[in-house]
Amino acid sequence: MPFTNDQKIVTSAADRKVRLGQVLGDGRVITKMLGEHQGSVHELAVEPGSPHILYSCGEDGLVQHFDLRNMSARKLFYCTTFAERSKQPPKSVALNAIVIDPRNPNHFALGGSDEYARLYDLRNCRGDAITSSNRVLDTFCPHHLIQTHNFHITGLAFSNSSELLITYRDELIYLFQKNMGLGPSPLTDCGNLNSHRFTQDTETQQQLKG
Repeated sequence: MPFTNDQKIVTSAADRKVRLGQVLGDGRVITKMLGEHQGSVHELAVEPGSPHILYSCGEDGLVQHFDLRNMSARKLFYCTTFAERSKQPPKSVALNAIVIDPRNPNHFALGGSDEYARLYDLRNCRGDAITSSNRVLDTFCPHHLIQTHNFHITGLAFSNSSELLITYRDELIYLFQKNMGLGPSPLTDCGNLNSHRFTQDTETQQQLKG
């Protein structure tokens, strides 16, 4: 954790647990479990410049918020798929990536087993761990991947100007500006066509080949 003289280390792993390790003056390390998921915990996100606040996301779709000042764990919500016209019930999204916007620490993005990167505002999360579909602030996805169901996100990163970098398995890497989002409901929003056209016009300049 930042500003802790490298004495506090937070870890996550396939054992489903988030742990805090405290390095003592004599070199010994004591650990404490902060929280637990029902699947592997692939990534943690530390609030930029904060020695206290971090998030976790896991294969169970759960997003948790931790405050080391009181050692509390708050289950924010379960990330689910967007409802399609077939009216099928939403499914859990297995999460691989979480990242915090350095310019606005209340904003964080998630990516996982579908094609959409979702942007959230912590202030809109009540912390009751119910479905999150009505709390998405914005979504990002290349126009040709929408509703393909064949690709998933492997990594996310924010730039210092809040641009969002998205990497896909077996696909390219894409950089999105803030105004390139599809809205909170990309399959139903009336403005999607305009958003898709804007993405299509600019996406050629935003593809990064690895």
